[in-house]
Amino acid sequence: MILSIASGKGGVGKSFVTANLGVTLAKAGFRTLLVDADVKLANLEIILGLEGKPVTIQHVLSGEASIDDAIYTGPGGVDVMPAGLSVENVTLDVRVMDSILAHVLDSYDYDYIIIDAPAGLDAETLVVVTLSEYLLLVTNPELPALADAMKTKLVSEKIGCPVKGVVVNMVGKSKGELSKQVIERALGKVLAVIPYDKRVGESISKGIPYVLYDPKSPVTKQFL
Repeated sequence: MILSIASGKGGVGKSFVTANLGVTLAKAGFRTLLVDADVKLANLEIILGLEGKPVTIQHVLSGEASIDDAIYTGPGGVDVMPAGLSVENVTLDVRVMDSILAHVLDSYDYDYIIIDAPAGLDAETLVVVTLSEYLLLVTNPELPALADAMKTKLVSEKIGCPVKGVVVNMVGKSKGELSKQVIERALGKVLAVIPYDKRVGESISKGIPYVLYDPKSPVTKQFL
C-alpha cells in the first residue's frame, strides 16, 4: 500500500504521525518504508534521529544519486528515505517520483510505503497525492486546522485518492477544542485521537520516536 500522510496546514504533527506510525508497523512485522517528500521543510529525519545522512531524496530527485543509496534503516527496523535539511531548489516532479516508487515496489518487498507529504495544497503536494493509493489526514482539534484538512480531503478525492481515515493530534492542549464527532462529520472516520504530551518534545530532541521512547504511554496506545 502506498499511503500519503497530509495535513493541509503545517504544525499539526504530520511528520510526528508519519514517523511513529512507520515504526509501529515495522515493529509489528510489516516491511515499511517512509519517504520524506517534504523536501523544502523536512524534519522527519530529526524525529527519527537520522540527521546528516550523505544521500537523501534531494540527491535522487536531482539525478546525483541512486534510489537504493538513499534508503536507510531507522529505529524499530523501519526503512527511511530522508529529505535532509538542504535548502537547494529541488522540486518534486511527478515522473521522477513515479519512477522512484516504481523502483521501490519492484526491488523491495514492502507492505507499506508511507509518504510524508508537503503541508498545504501546492503542486508538490498534488504530485504526492496523485501517486498514492490512499490518504491519511492529520489535524488538530482546532477550526483552522480542520478547515485546511477539509480542503485537502476535497482535492484528494477529486484526484482519485480516497481518504483512509483521520488522526487527531495534540488533543487536550487548548481550550475550546472541536469534538471527535464534529471532526468525523467534516473529514470522515477518526482512527486515532492522540493526546497532547509534553514529553513528545523530549523524544524529538533525542531523536527517538515516541512509541519507542515511552512504549506504554497513551500516545503509543493510539498508534497501536
